[in-house]
Amino acid sequence: MSIDSSFTFYFQDAFKKRPLFLYFRGSVFPRVLVPVVIFAAYSTVFVFFASVGLAPLLHVSLVPILTIVTGLLVSLRANSSYDRWWEGRKLWSSLTGNIRSFSRVLWYSVEREADGVDDDDVIDAMNLLVAFAFAIKYHLRGEDGYQYSDLTDRLPQGYLAVIEKRRNGRVDKERRGRRDTNKFVDNLPLEILTLLFTYSSMFKHHGRLDHGIFNHLSALTHSMTEQLSSFERILTTPIPLAFMIHLRQMVTLYCVSLPPQLYTQTGWYCIPITAIAAFTFFGVDAIGKEIENPFGYDANDLPVDKFCNDLLSELVVVFESKGLNPQGWKKKNS
Repeated sequence: MSIDSSFTFYFQDAFKKRPLFLYFRGSVFPRVLVPVVIFAAYSTVFVFFASVGLAPLLHVSLVPILTIVTGLLVSLRANSSYDRWWEGRKLWSSLTGNIRSFSRVLWYSVEREADGVDDDDVIDAMNLLVAFAFAIKYHLRGEDGYQYSDLTDRLPQGYLAVIEKRRNGRVDKERRGRRDTNKFVDNLPLEILTLLFTYSSMFKHHGRLDHGIFNHLSALTHSMTEQLSSFERILTTPIPLAFMIHLRQMVTLYCVSLPPQLYTQTGWYCIPITAIAAFTFFGVDAIGKEIENPFGYDANDLPVDKFCNDLLSELVVVFESKGLNPQGWKKKNS
Protein backbone atom coordinates (compact mmCIF):
# COMPACT_ATOMS: atom_id res chain seq x y z
CA MET A 1 0.00 0.00 0.00
CA SER A 2 1.35 3.43 -0.90
CA ILE A 3 1.99 6.18 1.63
CA ASP A 4 -0.90 8.26 0.31
CA SER A 5 -3.41 5.42 0.69
CA SER A 6 -1.97 4.54 4.09
CA PHE A 7 -2.36 8.17 5.11
CA THR A 8 -6.04 8.08 4.08
CA PHE A 9 -6.77 4.97 6.10
CA TYR A 10 -4.72 6.30 9.01
CA PHE A 11 -7.68 8.51 9.92
CA GLN A 12 -10.47 6.25 8.69
CA ASP A 13 -9.64 2.95 10.42
CA ALA A 14 -10.36 4.33 13.88
CA PHE A 15 -13.93 5.25 12.95
CA LYS A 16 -15.20 2.04 11.33
CA LYS A 17 -17.06 0.64 14.34
CA ARG A 18 -18.89 3.72 15.66
CA PRO A 19 -20.26 6.91 14.12
CA LEU A 20 -17.94 9.89 14.26
CA PHE A 21 -20.19 11.91 16.56
CA LEU A 22 -19.70 9.32 19.33
CA TYR A 23 -15.94 9.83 19.47
CA PHE A 24 -14.21 12.17 21.88
CA ARG A 25 -10.63 11.06 21.29
CA GLY A 26 -9.25 13.25 18.54
CA SER A 27 -12.01 15.83 18.97
CA VAL A 28 -11.66 19.29 20.47
CA PHE A 29 -14.39 18.71 23.04
CA PRO A 30 -11.99 18.81 26.03
CA ARG A 31 -10.62 22.15 24.82
CA VAL A 32 -14.02 23.82 24.49
CA LEU A 33 -15.62 22.30 27.58
CA VAL A 34 -14.71 25.27 29.79
CA PRO A 35 -16.23 28.01 27.57
CA VAL A 36 -19.30 25.85 26.94
CA VAL A 37 -19.87 25.40 30.68
CA ILE A 38 -19.25 29.11 31.32
CA PHE A 39 -21.80 30.25 28.74
CA ALA A 40 -24.30 27.60 29.79
CA ALA A 41 -24.01 28.88 33.37
CA TYR A 42 -24.26 32.47 32.19
CA SER A 43 -27.41 31.78 30.19
CA THR A 44 -28.90 29.88 33.14
CA VAL A 45 -28.34 32.84 35.46
CA PHE A 46 -29.71 35.23 32.85
CA VAL A 47 -32.85 33.16 32.30
CA PHE A 48 -33.44 32.95 36.04
CA PHE A 49 -33.31 36.74 36.44
CA ALA A 50 -35.31 37.24 33.25
CA SER A 51 -38.05 34.98 34.59
CA VAL A 52 -38.52 37.30 37.56
CA GLY A 53 -38.25 40.45 35.46
CA LEU A 54 -34.77 41.52 36.57
CA ALA A 55 -32.86 41.07 33.29
CA PRO A 56 -32.89 43.37 30.23
CA LEU A 57 -34.41 41.84 27.11
CA LEU A 58 -34.05 42.68 23.43
CA HIS A 59 -37.32 42.50 21.53
CA VAL A 60 -35.57 42.93 18.16
CA SER A 61 -33.46 39.92 17.25
CA LEU A 62 -30.07 40.54 15.68
CA VAL A 63 -29.18 36.85 15.73
CA PRO A 64 -29.26 36.34 11.91
CA ILE A 65 -26.92 39.27 11.24
CA LEU A 66 -24.53 38.42 14.08
CA THR A 67 -24.51 34.76 13.08
CA ILE A 68 -23.49 35.59 9.52
CA VAL A 69 -20.69 37.93 10.60
CA THR A 70 -19.36 35.59 13.29
CA GLY A 71 -19.65 32.60 10.99
CA LEU A 72 -17.60 34.32 8.30
CA LEU A 73 -14.83 35.13 10.77
CA VAL A 74 -14.75 31.59 12.15
CA SER A 75 -14.82 30.16 8.62
CA LEU A 76 -11.85 32.32 7.62
CA ARG A 77 -9.98 31.08 10.69
CA ALA A 78 -10.66 27.44 9.87
CA ASN A 79 -9.78 27.82 6.19
CA SER A 80 -6.50 29.57 6.99
CA SER A 81 -5.46 26.79 9.35
CA TYR A 82 -6.55 24.03 6.99
CA ASP A 83 -4.56 25.60 4.16
CA ARG A 84 -1.46 25.35 6.33
CA TRP A 85 -2.29 21.74 7.23
CA TRP A 86 -2.86 20.78 3.60
CA GLU A 87 0.23 22.60 2.39
CA GLY A 88 2.27 20.71 4.98
CA ARG A 89 0.86 17.45 3.64
CA LYS A 90 1.71 18.39 0.05
CA LEU A 91 5.23 19.35 1.08
CA TRP A 92 5.76 15.99 2.76
CA SER A 93 4.49 14.25 -0.35
CA SER A 94 6.91 16.23 -2.55
CA LEU A 95 9.76 15.61 -0.13
CA THR A 96 9.03 11.89 -0.17
CA GLY A 97 9.14 11.88 -3.96
CA ASN A 98 12.47 13.71 -4.02
CA ILE A 99 14.03 11.37 -1.48
CA ARG A 100 12.81 8.35 -3.43
CA SER A 101 14.25 9.72 -6.66
CA PHE A 102 17.53 10.74 -5.04
CA SER A 103 18.02 7.35 -3.38
CA ARG A 104 17.21 5.39 -6.54
CA VAL A 105 19.47 7.46 -8.79
CA LEU A 106 22.31 7.50 -6.28
CA TRP A 107 22.15 3.79 -5.53
CA TYR A 108 22.09 2.64 -9.14
CA SER A 109 24.21 5.35 -10.80
CA VAL A 110 27.32 5.67 -8.64
CA GLU A 111 30.02 3.29 -9.86
CA ARG A 112 31.23 0.97 -7.14
CA GLU A 113 34.89 0.85 -6.25
CA ALA A 114 34.88 -2.91 -6.83
CA ASP A 115 32.37 -5.21 -8.48
CA GLY A 116 29.74 -6.35 -6.06
CA VAL A 117 31.00 -4.12 -3.26
CA ASP A 118 28.85 -1.34 -1.80
CA ASP A 119 31.37 1.11 -0.37
CA ASP A 120 30.74 3.07 2.80
CA ASP A 121 30.50 6.44 1.04
CA VAL A 122 27.46 5.40 -0.99
CA ILE A 123 25.79 3.87 2.06
CA ASP A 124 26.49 6.99 4.11
CA ALA A 125 24.95 9.18 1.40
CA MET A 126 21.88 6.94 1.28
CA ASN A 127 21.49 7.08 5.05
CA LEU A 128 21.71 10.86 4.91
CA LEU A 129 18.49 10.93 2.88
CA VAL A 130 16.52 9.25 5.65
CA ALA A 131 18.35 11.30 8.27
CA PHE A 132 17.18 14.41 6.41
CA ALA A 133 13.52 13.39 6.84
CA PHE A 134 13.99 12.64 10.55
CA ALA A 135 15.94 15.88 11.03
CA ILE A 136 13.09 17.88 9.46
CA LYS A 137 10.64 16.19 11.82
CA TYR A 138 12.63 17.18 14.90
CA HIS A 139 13.39 20.63 13.50
CA LEU A 140 9.72 21.40 12.93
CA ARG A 141 8.87 20.26 16.45
CA GLY A 142 11.49 22.51 18.00
CA GLU A 143 13.56 19.51 19.09
CA ASP A 144 16.79 20.70 17.54
CA GLY A 145 19.96 18.69 17.92
CA TYR A 146 21.27 15.39 16.68
CA GLN A 147 21.26 13.17 19.78
CA TYR A 148 18.38 10.97 18.68
CA SER A 149 18.93 7.33 17.81
CA ASP A 150 17.26 7.58 14.41
CA LEU A 151 19.72 10.39 13.55
CA THR A 152 22.99 9.24 15.10
CA ASP A 153 22.57 5.80 13.51
CA ARG A 154 22.47 7.39 10.05
CA LEU A 155 24.80 10.38 10.22
CA PRO A 156 28.40 9.78 9.07
CA GLN A 157 30.78 9.13 11.94
CA GLY A 158 33.15 11.81 10.66
CA TYR A 159 30.40 14.40 10.80
CA LEU A 160 29.44 13.36 14.33
CA ALA A 161 33.08 13.74 15.35
CA VAL A 162 33.11 17.28 13.96
CA ILE A 163 30.03 18.17 15.98
CA GLU A 164 31.60 16.74 19.12
CA LYS A 165 34.65 18.93 18.56
CA ARG A 166 32.37 21.94 18.33
CA ARG A 167 30.73 21.02 21.60
CA ASN A 168 34.01 20.38 23.36
CA GLY A 169 35.24 23.92 22.99
CA ARG A 170 36.70 24.34 19.52
CA VAL A 171 34.72 27.57 19.15
CA ASP A 172 34.94 30.97 20.77
CA LYS A 173 33.86 30.87 24.42
CA GLU A 174 31.55 33.82 24.04
CA ARG A 175 29.76 32.21 21.13
CA ARG A 176 29.51 28.92 22.97
CA GLY A 177 28.10 30.67 26.02
CA ARG A 178 25.08 31.81 24.04
CA ARG A 179 24.21 28.31 22.91
CA ASP A 180 22.63 25.27 24.41
CA THR A 181 25.08 22.40 23.97
CA ASN A 182 22.21 19.99 23.47
CA LYS A 183 21.13 22.06 20.46
CA PHE A 184 24.52 22.81 19.02
CA VAL A 185 23.37 22.26 15.45
CA ASP A 186 21.07 25.17 14.69
CA ASN A 187 19.64 23.76 11.48
CA LEU A 188 20.55 20.11 11.07
CA PRO A 189 18.39 19.54 7.95
CA LEU A 190 20.28 22.30 6.15
CA GLU A 191 23.63 20.82 7.16
CA ILE A 192 22.52 17.40 5.91
CA LEU A 193 21.65 18.93 2.53
CA THR A 194 25.15 20.38 2.41
CA LEU A 195 26.57 16.93 3.15
CA LEU A 196 24.46 15.38 0.40
CA PHE A 197 25.73 17.89 -2.12
CA THR A 198 29.28 17.29 -0.90
CA TYR A 199 28.93 13.54 -1.42
CA SER A 200 27.53 14.07 -4.93
CA SER A 201 30.40 16.40 -5.79
CA MET A 202 32.91 13.89 -4.44
CA PHE A 203 31.47 11.09 -6.58
CA LYS A 204 31.59 13.31 -9.65
CA HIS A 205 35.15 14.46 -8.91
CA HIS A 206 36.33 10.86 -8.62
CA GLY A 207 34.68 9.94 -11.90
CA ARG A 208 32.11 7.68 -10.31
CA LEU A 209 29.10 9.80 -11.24
CA ASP A 210 28.10 11.02 -14.69
CA HIS A 211 27.89 14.80 -15.17
CA GLY A 212 24.23 14.62 -16.20
CA ILE A 213 23.33 12.51 -13.16
CA PHE A 214 25.21 14.96 -10.95
CA ASN A 215 23.12 17.82 -12.35
CA HIS A 216 19.96 15.83 -11.64
CA LEU A 217 21.01 15.19 -8.03
CA SER A 218 21.90 18.87 -7.66
CA ALA A 219 18.41 19.80 -8.84
CA LEU A 220 16.88 17.40 -6.31
CA THR A 221 19.04 18.92 -3.56
CA HIS A 222 17.87 22.38 -4.56
CA SER A 223 14.25 21.21 -4.51
CA MET A 224 14.64 19.74 -1.02
CA THR A 225 16.20 23.01 0.13
CA GLU A 226 13.12 24.88 -1.07
CA GLN A 227 10.87 22.37 0.66
CA LEU A 228 12.77 22.87 3.92
CA SER A 229 12.26 26.63 3.57
CA SER A 230 8.55 26.09 2.92
CA PHE A 231 8.25 23.91 6.04
CA GLU A 232 9.91 26.67 8.06
CA ARG A 233 7.59 29.26 6.53
CA ILE A 234 4.55 27.35 7.78
CA LEU A 235 6.13 26.92 11.19
CA THR A 236 7.29 30.51 11.71
CA THR A 237 4.40 32.44 10.13
CA PRO A 238 1.62 32.77 12.72
CA ILE A 239 -1.90 33.87 12.00
CA PRO A 240 -1.99 37.65 12.74
CA LEU A 241 -2.59 38.37 16.41
CA ALA A 242 -5.09 41.15 15.68
CA PHE A 243 -7.27 38.71 13.75
CA MET A 244 -7.16 36.15 16.56
CA ILE A 245 -8.04 38.76 19.21
CA HIS A 246 -10.93 40.13 17.16
CA LEU A 247 -12.24 36.63 16.46
CA ARG A 248 -12.27 35.67 20.14
CA GLN A 249 -13.92 38.95 21.09
CA MET A 250 -16.57 38.56 18.40
CA VAL A 251 -17.40 34.96 19.35
CA THR A 252 -17.59 35.92 23.03
CA LEU A 253 -19.88 38.90 22.36
CA TYR A 254 -22.05 36.75 20.11
CA CYS A 255 -22.59 34.14 22.82
CA VAL A 256 -23.19 36.84 25.44
CA SER A 257 -25.86 38.47 23.27
CA LEU A 258 -27.87 35.29 22.64
CA PRO A 259 -29.91 34.98 25.87
CA PRO A 260 -31.25 38.59 25.82
CA GLN A 261 -32.41 38.09 22.23
CA LEU A 262 -33.76 34.55 22.49
CA TYR A 263 -35.47 34.48 25.88
CA THR A 264 -38.76 36.05 24.78
CA GLN A 265 -39.12 33.44 22.01
CA THR A 266 -37.52 30.33 23.47
CA GLY A 267 -37.63 30.78 27.25
CA TRP A 268 -35.50 28.25 29.08
CA TYR A 269 -34.52 26.66 25.75
CA CYS A 270 -32.07 29.50 25.20
CA ILE A 271 -29.75 27.75 27.70
CA PRO A 272 -28.97 24.73 25.47
CA ILE A 273 -29.07 26.99 22.39
CA THR A 274 -26.36 29.21 23.86
CA ALA A 275 -24.30 26.18 24.91
CA ILE A 276 -24.54 24.70 21.41
CA ALA A 277 -23.55 28.01 19.83
CA ALA A 278 -20.52 28.25 22.14
CA PHE A 279 -19.57 24.66 21.35
CA THR A 280 -19.83 25.31 17.62
CA PHE A 281 -17.87 28.53 17.32
CA PHE A 282 -15.26 27.88 19.99
CA GLY A 283 -14.90 24.34 18.64
CA VAL A 284 -14.09 25.50 15.11
CA ASP A 285 -11.63 28.00 16.56
CA ALA A 286 -9.98 25.24 18.60
CA ILE A 287 -9.70 23.04 15.51
CA GLY A 288 -8.02 25.88 13.66
CA LYS A 289 -5.56 26.39 16.50
CA GLU A 290 -4.70 22.69 16.58
CA ILE A 291 -4.03 22.22 12.87
CA GLU A 292 -2.33 25.54 12.11
CA ASN A 293 0.94 23.83 13.06
CA PRO A 294 0.47 20.36 11.53
CA PHE A 295 3.84 18.90 12.54
CA GLY A 296 3.37 18.38 16.28
CA TYR A 297 1.90 15.68 18.49
CA ASP A 298 -1.80 16.60 18.45
CA ALA A 299 -4.29 13.96 17.38
CA ASN A 300 -5.13 15.81 14.17
CA ASP A 301 -1.57 16.67 13.18
CA LEU A 302 0.09 14.97 10.24
CA PRO A 303 1.48 11.47 11.04
CA VAL A 304 5.04 12.68 10.47
CA ASP A 305 6.55 9.78 12.42
CA LYS A 306 4.84 7.34 10.08
CA PHE A 307 6.08 9.20 7.01
CA CYS A 308 9.67 8.98 8.24
CA ASN A 309 9.41 5.30 9.17
CA ASP A 310 7.93 4.49 5.76
CA LEU A 311 10.88 6.20 4.07
CA LEU A 312 13.25 4.16 6.21
CA SER A 313 11.49 0.94 5.17
CA GLU A 314 11.70 1.94 1.52
CA LEU A 315 15.42 2.62 1.85
CA VAL A 316 15.92 -0.90 3.18
CA VAL A 317 14.14 -2.24 0.09
CA VAL A 318 16.47 -0.23 -2.15
CA PHE A 319 19.49 -1.67 -0.33
CA GLU A 320 18.20 -5.18 -0.90
CA SER A 321 17.40 -4.66 -4.60
CA LYS A 322 20.97 -4.10 -5.83
CA GLY A 323 21.27 -7.61 -7.21
CA LEU A 324 18.17 -7.42 -9.41
CA ASN A 325 18.94 -8.10 -13.06
CA PRO A 326 16.09 -7.76 -15.59
CA GLN A 327 17.91 -10.06 -18.01
CA GLY A 328 17.50 -12.86 -15.52
CA TRP A 329 13.72 -12.54 -15.75
CA LYS A 330 13.65 -13.73 -19.36
CA LYS A 331 12.40 -17.19 -20.00
CA LYS A 332 15.04 -19.68 -20.93
CA ASN A 333 13.23 -20.70 -24.12
CA SER A 334 12.95 -17.13 -25.43
